[in-house]
Amino acid sequence: MADLKRLIFSKVRFKCLTPVGCPKIGVLLNTLTKLFSETFEFNLARMRGLSFLVHAVLLHRTVNLVILSTCDDGRNVSHESRYRRLQDFFLNARLCYKSIARFQLSRMLKPKEGYTLSMDRTN
Repeated sequence: MADLKRLIFSKVRFKCLTPVGCPKIGVLLNTLTKLFSETFEFNLARMRGLSFLVHAVLLHRTVNLVILSTCDDGRNVSHESRYRRLQDFFLNARLCYKSIARFQLSRMLKPKEGYTLSMDRTN
């Protein structure tokens, strides 16, 4: 596993892919952290990790953790360290599906006719 990580990081030339005109990252992450803390019951480190993950996914439009780890989080941290933190988040953070649904519904306008639930069983 360690050899695979070394191979991945040796092949990828890391550079910050954050656009130049992007607003200050600290302000965005603090706003997201405050927004998520109203719904989710994580410690501050997990909350900041979730905020960073959401910001990076929206910015880069990918779910590749190697690319997401190149996103600037306002701290002087290596890309490898961010990559390990993202891996750790997916390995150890437990997300409550009810809390996620509650958060999503609280941010949407309710239609007059109510909601229509659609389920997809694609594997």
